[in-house]
Amino acid sequence: MDSLHRTPASLSPYELIFGALFSIPTSHYFLAFLFCSLIFLYNFLEFHFLEDVFSGFRGRPVSLTFNSRSQIYEGVVSKCKILHGR
Repeated sequence: MDSLHRTPASLSPYELIFGALFSIPTSHYFLAFLFCSLIFLYNFLEFHFLEDVFSGFRGRPVSLTFNSRSQIYEGVVSKCKILHGR
């Protein structure tokens, strides 16, 4: 049997997969890599420009969480007159 004219039934699954992957233009691989890189950098660097644009640059309210039994909290509140009354 000639290796150039093999029927799909005689090809291994790996040959079919690699044949399909090699038929995709390299520009599509480059665009996919660029898109994934931009998404990664957008989330990793926390540069949320699009989120700010869609919210009208209003930002978000600040929500602070604390543990009232923390030694650091006790040390700061005990020395700060403004926070001591809260």
